Amino acid sequence: RYDAATKIQSLYRCKAAQQLHERLADERQNLLEEKERAHVKSLEKDAAIIIQRNCRMCLAKRKCKNRRIELGSLHSRLLMYVERFMVDHCLWSLMRSINSDYIRYERTIINIVEREEKL
Repeated sequence: RYDAATKIQSLYRCKAAQQLHERLADERQNLLEEKERAHVKSLEKDAAIIIQRNCRMCLAKRKCKNRRIELGSLHSRLLMYVERFMVDHCLWSLMRSINSDYIRYERTIINIVEREEKL
């Protein structure tokens, strides 16, 4: 009598364990599929970002190429300031030098105009 009950309980627990195992396996499979979908989606998003970055870079290079100034056509005084800037990489020093040069130039022009007015 007890042997039959034990056998029934054993079969029931076995069936319950199999169902639990199947349910957990399905959940694990769904989780793996969801992770794979998220990974593919992130790859697609990253690919679009990389394509956009490369496109912007090409457009920027093209735009800068059109604006490039030939160093040979620069005035020797300005070329001197640019060379100094390339050595010390201080933009404010470059701006200060160019500004002082413009002030000196304007002062010279004013002096020339005053001399001509006197004559």
